[in-house]
Amino acid sequence: MISALIYVVIGAVIFVEKEMDTIAVGRPNPLTGRPSVNYRHADFDRDGLVDIFLPDRVLLQRGGEFPAALSVPLPLPLKKPEYDVFDSKLYLRTGDRLEIHRLNGMTWERVLRQTIAWPDLLPGEDETPGETGVERTHGTLGHYLHDLSGNGVPEIVVPAADGLYIYANEGLEYGAKHVVDVYPSPKVIFPERAEVWPAQARTIAHPPSRLRFRLFLDGDSVTVLSRSADPSGLIRHHTSVWLLEPKRGYQPRDGGPATSVTARIPAHLQPCRLNGDTTPDFAAVRSHISETSPMPQPIQELVLTTDGGKTLQSFRSRSFQTLCVLVDFDGDGDLDVVVESTGLYKGGLRESLTRSLSERTLTHTLAIHLQDAQGRFSKTPDLVQKLAIKLARPPFRDGPLFAEYQNGGSVNITGDLNGDGKRDLVVRTHPERLSIYLNDDLAFPKTPSRTLDIEPGARFGVADVDGDGRSDIVIHREASLESGASRRTAVYFSRRNAP
Repeated sequence: MISALIYVVIGAVIFVEKEMDTIAVGRPNPLTGRPSVNYRHADFDRDGLVDIFLPDRVLLQRGGEFPAALSVPLPLPLKKPEYDVFDSKLYLRTGDRLEIHRLNGMTWERVLRQTIAWPDLLPGEDETPGETGVERTHGTLGHYLHDLSGNGVPEIVVPAADGLYIYANEGLEYGAKHVVDVYPSPKVIFPERAEVWPAQARTIAHPPSRLRFRLFLDGDSVTVLSRSADPSGLIRHHTSVWLLEPKRGYQPRDGGPATSVTARIPAHLQPCRLNGDTTPDFAAVRSHISETSPMPQPIQELVLTTDGGKTLQSFRSRSFQTLCVLVDFDGDGDLDVVVESTGLYKGGLRESLTRSLSERTLTHTLAIHLQDAQGRFSKTPDLVQKLAIKLARPPFRDGPLFAEYQNGGSVNITGDLNGDGKRDLVVRTHPERLSIYLNDDLAFPKTPSRTLDIEPGARFGVADVDGDGRSDIVIHREASLESGASRRTAVYFSRRNAP
């Protein structure tokens, strides 16, 4: 459903509100700032405009809008398919088949259908509507198309237990598979104890093995990231970069992979990319309750390294769970640290109890630590923003808005609303109001650039829905018992100029 256009002007930014119940935006990855969404972008009708690719349909774009009349259902076979897209073509694979479709007007034209033996079954695809009693309404969005040879025709890459299965297009169809072994060696899992009594319980069994690693594809290279532990509990991450040769059946080039190993680091640090160099980066954020103060207080700690584990940097704050701890705040391509802290526990026990029992306005502080060219983060904040967040009831009554605040849902600094490459700030400063602070020369104004209305029971997210390079604000409202509606979603599309 598309609502009547409503324009909200914020300086050079104009928001256009539309209802789009098919869009879902969830929490971002705290180490990247990328939101979790239920869609992808592609240009299926080849008109130069970005369309929205959902698990059950494509929403075609016309002049910055997505008319309901241009919603095209995806082809849905009996067995649940996994979809992917390449060069405006829709690929779908099931347990025994591959199909390729091209959109012609509002109709899908099948350009390829072939039987193919995949190395594994997709979740649930061996079930049919008749067997489950539930009619299938959509498939899943996958990422199995990769142009390894660089010829503009994608290969299909499917990980399996014995290696990467690569299927190449050989003219009219995808031909025989190529199995590429780039996996690290499995590790044996020894049982902690064995039964020796009664005698019938004594057995000799081959111990199981476990294979755990991450795999990344980039052109004709495959990067494999695995790890090993030592008795101290610290771990090392091992990186192997293989170069494949498509003309030799996609086998790795002679000479083996390029390898590297990190220093020993804590096991909870996760691999991530914090800047553009080739050195592996790692980070992790943890929350716990401090019992050393008279009143238990939430503590959040971010630990990260940009030099392969040689040196660690940490940032601690008195804070509940936050939405994101790393974003590219200044638009230079490197991630910067976001530290949030709550003023609920500032002062002594009496002050903290008074706020919990009676205060409806919380003081919240947001600090930015920029990353320099050497991969170090500033020890003192480069920006500090004080925020006042008003609740509907005092914290001790544990209302839904305070629960949202505790879960990090009140403050979002992941979006770029005006397309200048810098992160802007959206805060729920009132039960019925979102306050928007635009990033102006790496600083936020003291008062909001603009506000948007939001219902008390709704939640909001920030993501680029229409693929124009500017983030949009998505508001998910509660279900309506009177109307029976399961969800009502409003998208505030960011526009530079009014149509």
